[in-house]
Amino acid sequence: MPRFGKGAARFSMLIVVSLGPAVFVPGCAGDTVLADEDYDQSCKTEADCETVLVGDMCGCSCDWGVIAKSELPKFQADDAAAREACGSSIHMCGPCPNSPVAACVSGKCSLTP
Repeated sequence: MPRFGKGAARFSMLIVVSLGPAVFVPGCAGDTVLADEDYDQSCKTEADCETVLVGDMCGCSCDWGVIAKSELPKFQADDAAAREACGSSIHMCGPCPNSPVAACVSGKCSLTP
């Protein structure tokens, strides 16, 4: 009987270890995506705006967004947290094309075409 107890404990531990990552990965997938719409984009002048890379931080996205410069520290902290959540699934990518120019249009930061 003690041998069965030991084997059962090992079996249970293996289940927890093997199911843990399967449950964790889908749960954090959304935490790795940054969108400029989630940050303040109000401005008075072009100098109030900052271009940022948005999208899934675990991938090789070169999508540009724009936020109010006052939101930059928050965005940088969120970016660092998103990349940390990627763990080993983060990809090393080549450089993105030059960022577009940010503009202040009718009190809202936007990208110039």
